[in-house]
Amino acid sequence: MAFQDKFRALMFGIPAGVQTIEIDGEKALALMDAPLELEEALRRWLQSRPELVREDSPQYALRIDSRERTAIPWDVWEEFLDWMQLTLAAAFNKAD
Repeated sequence: MAFQDKFRALMFGIPAGVQTIEIDGEKALALMDAPLELEEALRRWLQSRPELVREDSPQYALRIDSRERTAIPWDVWEEFLDWMQLTLAAAFNKAD
């Protein structure tokens, strides 16, 4: 994807809203609906958090809906976005 296409997707796709699904009354994000630009970062972040992806963990965060889509609860998505914001802010502060 060209830089301009990524920029457009970030500028117009994310503010337009990320599609949510409901699993057992819980608001969730299907991983296939994560913004393309954040897909790999989200995957790596989840892999770095074994308590969220290990099935025997009480904090296990992966959900499967009736259509067999893997999802994460909305609060986990928000935690990822908070982490990303802090990480970017720290990187920008180092550059100054």
